Amino acid sequence: MRAPAWFGAYWWCAVPAQAYADVADSLLIFEQSWSAFEDFTVPDWVLSYPASKFYAVVHTLPGNWLPAAIAHASRNHFGLFYGTDLTMPNPYNALPAYFEAEAGDVSPPPRPTTGSTGVSSVPPPPPPVVKIGVPLYFIYPNADWTAVISAGLSSVSFVIAQPPVSGNSDYVTYINNARAAGIKVLAYVVAGNGNIAVSTLAANMDALLAQYSLDGFYIDQTWWPFTASYAEAIYAHVKQRDAQLLVALAPGFDQANGPAFAAAADLLTTFSGTWLDYQTYTAPEWAADLAPSKFYHQVTGVPSEAVEAVLAHVSASHAARIYATDRDFSQLPSFFAGLATALTPGSSAPPPPPPPPSPPPSPPTPPTPPPPASVSVKLGVPAYFFPNAEWTQIAAAGSSGIDFIIVTPPAVAGGDQQIYATYIDNVQNSGIKVYVYLAAGNGNVDLAVLKQNVDTLIELYHPDGFYVDQTWWPF
Repeated sequence: MRAPAWFGAYWWCAVPAQAYADVADSLLIFEQSWSAFEDFTVPDWVLSYPASKFYAVVHTLPGNWLPAAIAHASRNHFGLFYGTDLTMPNPYNALPAYFEAEAGDVSPPPRPTTGSTGVSSVPPPPPPVVKIGVPLYFIYPNADWTAVISAGLSSVSFVIAQPPVSGNSDYVTYINNARAAGIKVLAYVVAGNGNIAVSTLAANMDALLAQYSLDGFYIDQTWWPFTASYAEAIYAHVKQRDAQLLVALAPGFDQANGPAFAAAADLLTTFSGTWLDYQTYTAPEWAADLAPSKFYHQVTGVPSEAVEAVLAHVSASHAARIYATDRDFSQLPSFFAGLATALTPGSSAPPPPPPPPSPPPSPPTPPTPPPPASVSVKLGVPAYFFPNAEWTQIAAAGSSGIDFIIVTPPAVAGGDQQIYATYIDNVQNSGIKVYVYLAAGNGNVDLAVLKQNVDTLIELYHPDGFYVDQTWWPF
């Protein structure tokens, strides 16, 4: 009989989950759509554990974004991953259309190679996926909104809107249309550089959430004397309302307080100025430790012939959210369609400029280990469907790319039990681990009942472990 290794599942929320990491062999800390995953970064405590402990599940993931999703998982210390093009409410009732490609794409990062100097050479991580963030806060819903929505998730990450607190049916319609296209909608609010009381701003946010379906807030006027403590208070308020709401701050050139603001925001505007100034902009050193998708640049005065140069510079400046325009913010840039096309996967968007030539070789030094920028990634497949040809497909893919599957067999002998047992054996014989799904009812299932289920399932199927779901508060 195999000795089950417990697998714990926990949905990431605003409450730190580090305590769960010490009582589980693996931990689910992300289960949402691709549009949310591309902006997600793991909390710092995750980096103190092996990457093989952390699992991300991404649904509504288009096939052309699969390589980017796997790379993002690797950069964010996820050793376990599953992406599917299926959508809610049940994205786990079949394999994704690209399953074979996914099982082949996940693999360990390239091993370091030693050059003539004796120093390990590690290939750099892939460039960030650059997308547009469109400031629509001076534009009433109109044809410009329609153009942005038509561009869709492939090139637009979010829009910033300024709907009236009292409610407006036009805004409701256009906001819902944008979100249906996968584009996040952030409501524009102002902090008066810290002179507006936190309680007043919080009440304004609550009123907007009561009127509109929003993905977060873009907080402007956050320059001096705006403080980190103010930012922390607003961030805590928003996350208490809904942990998935985003908080964006616009401190602009206030780089001295950048790290403190970054800790209290999901998105930072670290450049807002002209194309002339942007050409000499460089990212602050502290930004290198954070994901490029955390940084947003707004560049005005951009001639149409400079669009490719802007896109190259944003990638080279450790940012992944950009808005470039030849106009003011009361209308879209004249080249918006071309900008969106340039950022669509498969287009001819320019790569970042090549690095400067390397200096002359230094004397040989002992090899150094690769940096923890990317980690080995394997699949964890939620096979919440009856054993069929897709189970056979999973077993055929083998353990080189798949670490485990999660199954939902009956806890009684007879009937379908033998069918499940046969397929589970086949999967295990291919080297893939099998975890049986259990629901803890967020702590409301009696522990004795849960233990009895475990004992019964071990006897019937000899699984490799258990995937314990419904472990949110008050668990």
